[in-house]
Amino acid sequence: MILKAWALAFLITQAIEVPIYALALRRRGWGLAMLLGAGASALSHPLVWFVIQPMMEPRASFAAFVVVAELFAWSLETVYLRLADVPWRRSAVLALVANATSVTLGWLLLR
Repeated sequence: MILKAWALAFLITQAIEVPIYALALRRRGWGLAMLLGAGASALSHPLVWFVIQPMMEPRASFAAFVVVAELFAWSLETVYLRLADVPWRRSAVLALVANATSVTLGWLLLR
């Protein structure tokens, strides 16, 4: 059941974040921009669901988990983009916009 829930959440995340990243990074070419966008959440999403969530679940509220998870995803994706030669500031802003949008829309979709 957890894999099914994760897969749905991952697909929603990809559907929201990849176009944001692709649009912002389109100067690198659409294909590369889409791969970078898909790679960002492909890197962070499983770690949030299968490492951070089980570690926090027995001790923390859902709100605390969301804050920690989103800060982790934002930080990791910022570093990932920087390693792809996206400037630091642009990496941080882009990862923030993509993650804030996906967590907000994902939450609204699941309500």
